[in-house]
Amino acid sequence: MQLTRKKSFNVSSNDRVYGKRFLNSQIPVIVNFHAEWCDPCHILTPKI
Repeated sequence: MQLTRKKSFNVSSNDRVYGKRFLNSQIPVIVNFHAEWCDPCHILTPKI
């Protein structure tokens, strides 16, 4: 298995490039959905 460099993107819910970056990706993608009001999100985000 070949390792790739970590990349991070901030994407809003209406971002039109969502499909290009995630749905059509040739490599596995982890998507972290986050909301400012979500306490579990604040706990998980630094760990991802």
